[in-house]
Amino acid sequence: MNNLHLLYIEDNEEDIELFANTIKRYNKEKESQVVFVACKTLDEAENILYNRSNIFDGVIIDIKLNNIPGEGNKATDIIKKLLIRVPCVAYTATPDDVNADLILKKFTKATSSIDEVLDYLYNIQKTGLNKLLGTNGLMEEYLSIIYKNNIKPNLEHWIVNAQEQPDITTKALLRHVSYCITELVNKEYEQSLTDEFYITPPLNENLKTGSVIKSDRNQEYYIILSPECDMVLRQPSNRPKTNNILLCELEDFYNVANIEIQEISSDTKKIGKIEKIVKNNLSEYYHFMPKCTKFANKLINFRKVSTISFDELVQHFEQVATVSGSYCKDILCRFSTYYARQGQPDFHFQNIAKNIFRELQEQSTTPTN
Repeated sequence: MNNLHLLYIEDNEEDIELFANTIKRYNKEKESQVVFVACKTLDEAENILYNRSNIFDGVIIDIKLNNIPGEGNKATDIIKKLLIRVPCVAYTATPDDVNADLILKKFTKATSSIDEVLDYLYNIQKTGLNKLLGTNGLMEEYLSIIYKNNIKPNLEHWIVNAQEQPDITTKALLRHVSYCITELVNKEYEQSLTDEFYITPPLNENLKTGSVIKSDRNQEYYIILSPECDMVLRQPSNRPKTNNILLCELEDFYNVANIEIQEISSDTKKIGKIEKIVKNNLSEYYHFMPKCTKFANKLINFRKVSTISFDELVQHFEQVATVSGSYCKDILCRFSTYYARQGQPDFHFQNIAKNIFRELQEQSTTPTN
């Protein structure tokens, strides 16, 4: 196991001693390397966190500090103020007083062991979250690379942009940095995880192409497939330029899958058929939508298309997720291809095949000079 550096905010000396003894045993049993710094007050915690050379993989907080109920919640205010990205958990005798949104999970001292707390923080570390977003993490490394290699050599151009278009230059620069990060992340091809498919909850409250929405009338899910330019809100009306928003319905994946595999006896072939659906090879008009925290696996049905007004969209639909960039483009490409197909009158394919087969046979029996 990797090292786990923790900050423990606890004012009870006996609890700190118990924590230290538990860690000694835990390190021995799990062959781990947990180390911690204990502080008894919020001021002490702030001083420790203010020093950026102190890097932690997790913060464990007692919520009742100095006999003040809920006082430990203020530790997360310090973390927010210092712009530190670190997993925080509560380990407390008063779990009902936990009300800080940065606290990922609360453990009750009477019912949860310190081992459980440590296991939870180790599981978070395994995701790479600390290595990616933590102080001196990979994101900081990426930003340093981008500043040195991309921003610094082109800074004069950005200065000109700022002089000519000061209102949009900062956002443009932010977009450029985000593109550079994507370029660095994608320089080596690797298989994706389905959790990358969505941004949920959506970070942009404005409905857009790729927004997954839920109707308050029939509780069904849909995806917005109107062109991106049509969905941009125009000022001063704060409305898009289109009067009708294009939607595609999301069908239940399991209903379709059950129909497809019901006549198949082999489990291996059933799995193969399900894989075919997931890989979008079953039909031109189905597109797989993996499950997320808001809904189970779905299929976009390109044949179930409808349009609604912008007012109806705002009044009767809730945005539950946004499909991420490249995945959204793939959906739009398949949707466009489905409706752009032309087709032609059918030939008598069987006769053509028989004639070609006969020609192949004749070629194989004709001696060559």
